[in-house]
Amino acid sequence: MNKIFTMASQQKNPLTSLLTVCICAVMIIVIYRVSVDVYEKIQNERKRFVEAKKYEEGLEAFNKLMDEYAESRDADLSRLSNTEQAAAYMRGQKIANAFSKDDVEINTQACIDEWNRRAEMETENAERIYSLDMKYAAYISIHPNPIFQNEVIAGETEGCPIYRNGIGLTDRQSGTSCQLIAPGQDPIRENISNLIWSLESDIIYFTSYGDTAGSAGVYGCNIFSGKVRLLSDGNLVELILDEPYVGWLKILNSCFVEGEGGRHWYYAALSPDGKTEIRLTEPSLDMPEN
Repeated sequence: MNKIFTMASQQKNPLTSLLTVCICAVMIIVIYRVSVDVYEKIQNERKRFVEAKKYEEGLEAFNKLMDEYAESRDADLSRLSNTEQAAAYMRGQKIANAFSKDDVEINTQACIDEWNRRAEMETENAERIYSLDMKYAAYISIHPNPIFQNEVIAGETEGCPIYRNGIGLTDRQSGTSCQLIAPGQDPIRENISNLIWSLESDIIYFTSYGDTAGSAGVYGCNIFSGKVRLLSDGNLVELILDEPYVGWLKILNSCFVEGEGGRHWYYAALSPDGKTEIRLTEPSLDMPEN
């Protein structure tokens, strides 16, 4: 650079000297801009590295939380005592509502994409329950709750379950599948469990429950008409195959006994149309044994 200035000073033509100085100035500007660009790229790469690290840590914590939530959601509450049910319910609620604004701000869309991926994976791997004539297979489908996703986008994640359930149906002869019951479809609640086929392979019975205690009910869906009916309160246990209630549903229900505190539990036989209930055990504060 000094050599260029020396050459410029030695030039006898003023125009040539001015041109040389201009070239020198342009070179200085170019070198400066290149240096600034390199510095900014280094800073941006460093920022992306830090954000990626934060995202990985957040996603790892998110996955762990999701596993705990799935475990609590899939627990068979009908087999637990009244006190244990309350504890399990509260734990599930605590986990479901544990996603703070900081958790999802790391990458909102990435979290939503992860929930969608998990829902698809759980639906694909869901247990298939075959009809007695082996023509159909029913399964519980998992769907991200759109209300929860809207809350995530709005930066609010309290008081709303992440997933809702539906029921899928596969025709084994044609291999085609359809959504027999959509998530949120009236009159079912957010969660579905324990699918059981009727003897005639035309109705699927199941338990559906919400996020409040005592919301469980026994439902039936005709696979040909798609009509869904609430048959009874309580939880579905199994299809009865012994006389005198062959084809009836064994359910776990509860009631309050006059003069005695607390909810009392009992098993009952429920007719397929839900109109008749016959108690199989006496109401008790303790969960009856099978």
